[in-house]
Amino acid sequence: MAELANEFSWSRSRDGTFQDCRRKYFYQYYGAWGGWDPGAPPDVRRLYVLKQLSSRQQWAGRIVHDAVEMAFQVMRAERGVPHEPFIADVIERMRSEWRSSKAARYRDHPKSPALFEHEYALPLKPEAWQAVSRNVTTCLRHFFQLPLLAEIRATAPEHCGWRWSTGRLGAAAATARPSSSAATRSTPTRCSACRRPGRISSRSTCVNRP
Repeated sequence: MAELANEFSWSRSRDGTFQDCRRKYFYQYYGAWGGWDPGAPPDVRRLYVLKQLSSRQQWAGRIVHDAVEMAFQVMRAERGVPHEPFIADVIERMRSEWRSSKAARYRDHPKSPALFEHEYALPLKPEAWQAVSRNVTTCLRHFFQLPLLAEIRATAPEHCGWRWSTGRLGAAAATARPSSSAATRSTPTRCSACRRPGRISSRSTCVNRP
């Protein structure tokens, strides 16, 4: 495997961070680099851990996102998803991640879940964490009740593309996307960059550009 290198790059989000605070820019893109490595200096490890922190709301969102991807993976294999057992498994995995974060395992294993509330020892009542769990359960139940889900299940495999990713809830997962022919459907408009008439696909790529 090629060695990772923190090469210079630029983007709108990087520019926004730079304009907001140059120290923040350095910490986010350079100071924390390599903090995942077991041999990283303590200050670099600390910066990396702080960069990885998530609030409980962000954590819940990521849990739901990963669970939906996993559900699509099962559907892609043309298998049914037992809703309540699936949700119960997701909640149990949440509890496991919560215990890991509460024990501050992320300090020794910085890619494991790290919650802001645990790092700063916020005095939250159990009811606050229970509300997060209920919200995740509600979101997933609503997901399984979506009318669109029936359309996705009824869509022939050749008309549906799949983007693979890896989430903490499990191995590779997939998200349904339209087929490539549908994704590149164009509509006449003007490019916001070059202002010339053209056809801009749903991917927002200007056909006037080289």
